[in-house]
Amino acid sequence: MKGRIFLIALLALALAQAALATTPLQEKAIEALKQAHDEPNGSIYEHGGMIVANQGTLRYIEPHPDNAQPDGVIAYDKSMLLAGDTMVATYHTHPCMVRYFHQYFSVPDVIIAIYTTAPAFMLDECTGDVHEFFTAIDKVHETGGDVDVQLDCKSKTVHLPTGRIVGNIGVKDPPHVNSEPVTCPK
Repeated sequence: MKGRIFLIALLALALAQAALATTPLQEKAIEALKQAHDEPNGSIYEHGGMIVANQGTLRYIEPHPDNAQPDGVIAYDKSMLLAGDTMVATYHTHPCMVRYFHQYFSVPDVIIAIYTTAPAFMLDECTGDVHEFFTAIDKVHETGGDVDVQLDCKSKTVHLPTGRIVGNIGVKDPPHVNSEPVTCPK
């Protein structure tokens, strides 16, 4: 009986994910973000990369799996593309850190989305939700909120978008404290 309940719950999760993800690109992004989250340090440091198309096939590339930054990753690296590859999206994770805007696309995230003119996918590791932000569809101020951030050691209010939730990886991480706090000169 317990096995049957587990299978039903697993099927419900798969159907819920499929109900949100409506395109092969969104499905590949969810797959890539689940893999990024499951890296040995995937809940501590950001992971990410590119989703590429080649002859009708989608795959993902994580250029820097050894990343050791809790709040940043190089996701876009054209040197990783093979002959015939077209970069069609970027993806990255936001670890579930205390005092971190894990549910929002950051200013650099938005800049990359604008620069590449491709969809950006982000995993909020606190909820497991996969967000999509695509400047051809989404406007920065349509979602998200105004938050106070530290830029060059000065507090500034900026609007950060959440984009659209297109799936969930089925894992929620507990909040943790970043062991590398930013210190500003006095």
